[in-house]
Order: sequence, then C-alpha cells, then structure tokens
Amino acid sequence: DYKMSLAEICENAKMAREYALLGNYDTSLVYYQGVIQQIQKHIQQLKDDAIMKQEWHQVRKNNFILWSQNMLTRRK
Repeated sequence: DYKMSLAEICENAKMAREYALLGNYDTSLVYYQGVIQQIQKHIQQLKDDAIMKQEWHQVRKNNFILWSQNMLTRRK
C-alpha cells in the first residue's frame, strides 16, 4: 500500500534519528539502511513518473547525507 509505505519510511527515518541522538549508532544504522531500501523499493514502483523518481532519489541522497553528518558529529 502506497500510503503505508510512505508512513513506514517516515517512521523508520524518525527512529534512526532518535537512536543516533541517543548514541545507539548500530541500531541507527540498521534503521537508516532500512529507510534507504524502502525508498529504493518505492522508486521502483514509480514506473513511468520520471519527476517523482528523481525527487525520491534526492530524498534518498539527502537522508544518507544527514545520517552520515550526524554519525560523524556524534562519534567525535
């Protein structure tokens, strides 16, 4: 279901951020990897919508960048 997958993506991204803020980086990484996989699956379901695919590729990229920055900041 389209709405459910979007809700799951949002919830898992939220959980990843919360675990990172708590210093539980391994769990945070698992959640972020799941988010990236969910976004990739969602992109594949957008068969002929090139604009939406591009936007979701950007979301995936931004999500990874934010997580990476958070991890670097927190581990110092």
